[in-house]
Amino acid sequence: MTGKKRISIVVPAYNESDCIDELGSRLGTVFDGLPQYDFEAIIVENGSQDDTYEKLLAVRERDPRFQIVKLARNFNMDGGLTAGLSYATGDAAILMTADLQDPPEVIPDFIAKWEEGYAHVHGVVTDRVGMGPVRKFNSALFYFLANKLTDGRLPRNVSDFRLIDRRIVDTINSMEERNRFMRGLFAWVGYPTTGVEHERPPRHGGDSK
Repeated sequence: MTGKKRISIVVPAYNESDCIDELGSRLGTVFDGLPQYDFEAIIVENGSQDDTYEKLLAVRERDPRFQIVKLARNFNMDGGLTAGLSYATGDAAILMTADLQDPPEVIPDFIAKWEEGYAHVHGVVTDRVGMGPVRKFNSALFYFLANKLTDGRLPRNVSDFRLIDRRIVDTINSMEERNRFMRGLFAWVGYPTTGVEHERPPRHGGDSK
């Protein structure tokens, strides 16, 4: 035991061969820049059909802070997050995508807000770089409908990129729902919440899943 707080990074990865090396490199840089914390990166190999798993093995060989959870088939983003959270041992967990549209460099800002006392820190997208008008319209429509269905509990432009305290991890892990909408569950459980604004860059590589 080091006495340091531990942060778990949970990342589902489905057919992300073009992104894995960059993901490992940038997360490693963030970890090295925060030596006051212990980190574990739990990458959920979500039934990929390319060489995502082989590249993950190479990343783990270079950096033992990375762990791999290999699923038998694709369980989509919410299923991958659920699987990863069941393995997370940290005092807090940060959830993000493997395509680097959730910039790892925002992680220190999430942790700073957590240290201020917020149990739930979500990313708020200020600009979706490279997104066309149709996708922007679809995104706006999604948040409009989601807020109607959740009595306003799902703020506009909040994605899956977020930090949740251990208390929330334990609460989510105890739930029996199988068809999960994770963003809705995080909003429903409560706890002190704040947001961190950031731009959402284009995918590092490959196609949207």
